[in-house]
Amino acid sequence: MKKTKILMLFVLIALSITTIYAAKAPEFTFETFGGKRVKSTTLLEKGPIFLDFWGTTCEPCLKALPHISGFVAKYPEMNFVGINLDSPRNKDKAQKLFKANKYEFIDGYDENKAMQNLFGVKDMPRTIIIDTDGEIVYDNSSFTPGDEEKYEKLIKDILSKD
Repeated sequence: MKKTKILMLFVLIALSITTIYAAKAPEFTFETFGGKRVKSTTLLEKGPIFLDFWGTTCEPCLKALPHISGFVAKYPEMNFVGINLDSPRNKDKAQKLFKANKYEFIDGYDENKAMQNLFGVKDMPRTIIIDTDGEIVYDNSSFTPGDEEKYEKLIKDILSKD
């Protein structure tokens, strides 16, 4: 009986450590369309990160991108990053779409799927918000009209804490 209680205690401790660890964002590096390498640690020195995974054939993604771009001037202390997940053959299409729409946030391209695998992205759009302590404070796979209001509230809350 005593051994069972001790075992249960260890299991509970292990689960709580896993939960704490799971909330911490992994360090990452990505490449912009222009070939510049960007590190999460460098971004976090400047402020929280709003990370959005998107694709050119994803309608909800295309609806979310203008809203995200609109936040850039409003919240300059936040790092807004859009990571495109299109296949290498569509990279030019994604880059042209980004430039044609004059999106203001940091562009990224995940050619080898490293970011996609690191964050376990299965559906797009996928939005992850990371505070300056490196903690994931928001993680969602969808976008419907009105979500931009939820994003803005989250941004304001995070920035008021930092």
